Amino acid sequence: MGTCRVCKREADERRGGVCWDCATDGERRALQRSILQHLLSAVANVPRRQWFGVRCDVTWAWQRLTRTGYYKPGGICEREYGIRV
Repeated sequence: MGTCRVCKREADERRGGVCWDCATDGERRALQRSILQHLLSAVANVPRRQWFGVRCDVTWAWQRLTRTGYYKPGGICEREYGIRV
């Protein structure tokens, strides 16, 4: 039990301090980024030393460019979030 950092509601389970609904919304917004937006986000995370965010954005930029991983046809983006690349 705890409070979500984003919506301030009580949550039985949390991912990184946020409830599942807020975490899913954040992931959906992140996966809608273009290749350039992913790379800019990665660069912005370097001074903040958010290395996990840097790694995710660089990986997602590469996957979006090559249409592999999350961004492959029928992949997580399309299947779970309805995002077509």
